[in-house]
Amino acid sequence: MIPLNMDIVIEFHCPEVDDETKKSMIKAVKNNFGMDIDDADYDISKTNKISLVYGLVGLILLIINLLTEKYIGPVLSNFICVVWWVAIWDMIEILFIENQEIKWKRLNNQQLYDSTVTFVFEEKTVSKPIKMVYTGNLIIGRDKTLALIADILNKLNRPRQA
Repeated sequence: MIPLNMDIVIEFHCPEVDDETKKSMIKAVKNNFGMDIDDADYDISKTNKISLVYGLVGLILLIINLLTEKYIGPVLSNFICVVWWVAIWDMIEILFIENQEIKWKRLNNQQLYDSTVTFVFEEKTVSKPIKMVYTGNLIIGRDKTLALIADILNKLNRPRQA
């Protein structure tokens, strides 16, 4: 949960990039959170329609139960009562629990969408070499895998050329 009163800054720590790349990265961030907002809006709309159906089914079954309670047996009457109660309960659960969770996620995504995107340029440096200790069993053919991993690590640890 992101506090509402916080100004959010998304920082990219990367080597220096041109303005077009910056715009492209900012657009990608906005598109990502914008699509999440659209998904949340769709989910809220869908769950509202489902809760409306549950509510109507529950209401219709409640009316049927009240009107036919004297004419049908107690077993069928109790069954209809349980079904309308479950339908109404599902409607309330969707409206007040599921939709609330979706609305919080939408609000978080909206805050991230509205955030400031900045770039922190850092020089390219070669990181410390990756080290590995192998403790496997060489008898069952793991020596070839170990040699392959060692070759890849040597490639990764070579100084990068500018």
